[in-house]
Amino acid sequence: MKEKIRIDYNSRKSDGFVDELFHPIHQMFKVRFDDGYENIFFTDVDSGRWIEQDIGFTLLAEMVGEKINSNHKSGGKIIRTLHWYHSTEKMDTSPVNFAFFHYYLGSFPVFEIYAPNRRFLFSMILVNKDFWQVFKIEDDWSFSESEKLMKKLPRILEEIINDKD
Repeated sequence: MKEKIRIDYNSRKSDGFVDELFHPIHQMFKVRFDDGYENIFFTDVDSGRWIEQDIGFTLLAEMVGEKINSNHKSGGKIIRTLHWYHSTEKMDTSPVNFAFFHYYLGSFPVFEIYAPNRRFLFSMILVNKDFWQVFKIEDDWSFSESEKLMKKLPRILEEIINDKD
């Protein structure tokens, strides 16, 4: 659904054209402004605040979120307490850095994995000691580090499971 919002930002009125992006975890919208700027805005599952993708918690994200919230009466935001994992271990040229939300589905450990920008990447379920099942959102594989991260996660997540037991 395309809609138009008007924002008073940096002492100037700006029109934004909003497209809702399906996402089961975040409220997520792509906004294209009349000055040519565009970005994806989504809710942070840890705080419920609005984020401007790859920029963070900005005044523009807050203003866009207020407009979207006034136009979309959603069934409520999903709130999770994220835990952050930071390691100096190199994943090619960058350190391993992600957030996760851990819970059990029956007896199976589940980890929702989030990128450093707080966007949901995928879920991993430990089916048995040698097999992890990955669930991702179709057509949402936009983060280049995701596959590299996914290969390192079984060892890291198994350590987290063992520490909790």
